[in-house]
Amino acid sequence: KKRGSYNCGRCGVPKKGHVCDTATTTSPATPRPVPARPQRALTFDDADSAELEAAAALMEVGGQMVDAGGGWPAGCLLEVMKRLPPLGLIAASGVCVGWRDVASRVWKATEELRLRLPPTATASLGFLGSLLKKCPSLLRISLTIQSDVDATMLACIAFSCPNLESLEILISESSVNRITGDELGRFVGDRRCLSSLKMECCSSMGSIIISSASLSTLWLSDLHSFSKTIINCPNLREVSLNFVRQEDDGTDITSLVDNLGRYCPRLQNIHIASPKISHSTVLALSGANLKGLRMLSLVLGSGITDASVAAIAYSFTKLELLDLSGSSISDSGLGIICNVLSRTLTRLLVALCPNVTSSNFLLLYFL
Repeated sequence: KKRGSYNCGRCGVPKKGHVCDTATTTSPATPRPVPARPQRALTFDDADSAELEAAAALMEVGGQMVDAGGGWPAGCLLEVMKRLPPLGLIAASGVCVGWRDVASRVWKATEELRLRLPPTATASLGFLGSLLKKCPSLLRISLTIQSDVDATMLACIAFSCPNLESLEILISESSVNRITGDELGRFVGDRRCLSSLKMECCSSMGSIIISSASLSTLWLSDLHSFSKTIINCPNLREVSLNFVRQEDDGTDITSLVDNLGRYCPRLQNIHIASPKISHSTVLALSGANLKGLRMLSLVLGSGITDASVAAIAYSFTKLELLDLSGSSISDSGLGIICNVLSRTLTRLLVALCPNVTSSNFLLLYFL
């Protein structure tokens, strides 16, 4: 049986021992003030990163969950949690059992993860491993790493994400990437669904041997002194290789380009930045059967001359973007570009070319 109010409905005074004197009056009763009650709420915009990391640590050690109450509809709560960052979602999953179940649904349905890992190597690897266990459907991962990284990170990703399609690893300047070329090659070779790989600070690789039928995009930066380069990816459409600007770099860029032309026939976008690019490199590239090439960027190649420009222009007649910044081409090279590629070329970059004079830039107006 539901009990009624213990106060008088007319005057608000407790009923016990009370005789209401306002029974005959028509004035409205004085409303009883409602006592203030604390309510639980989540503030999504003001969440501090340190608080979220503390919540994540609490979850890792099995922190005690509290009942939030409130009766949120599951669908509404699911949409809210979909918009939380990873650390915020971990913190929300510790509120109560119901919230944990909804958060688990978000983790299981997640296909893309963008995460900045803690600066400590052990903490970052453990935290990443705990997140990947929650996301069996992950297809795309983008990591910003503030600590040294080695092949253990790749092994953790390979074990937890068998259907991975895209991997991006950004590394801070103060960190060191110790992943070797053999380790990266094994990782790519075992991933049958991997189509995009982007990685920074690859100066420790020494060599690279990549063979994949699914890889379509390959970006590697800060490369240095490759003793051996084999990229056998028949479906590769875009490749970007940035080498460090050091005179002791022993990489044979000409052999690398020759390899790309032989084993990557579907290339459409090529970007190579290295002081070792020469006219021989351009000849090796122009001799390849790359009929679908649309973007060619050969940056910092002081050995590229007007003869190189002629080889490029007559070999790749469908170019839409050409970047020869840092080369030794002259005004004659610009004239060749304007005469041969005027119908297809939409962007031409010739920054830091000392032999190009300002008077001939008027030719570019007609592109």
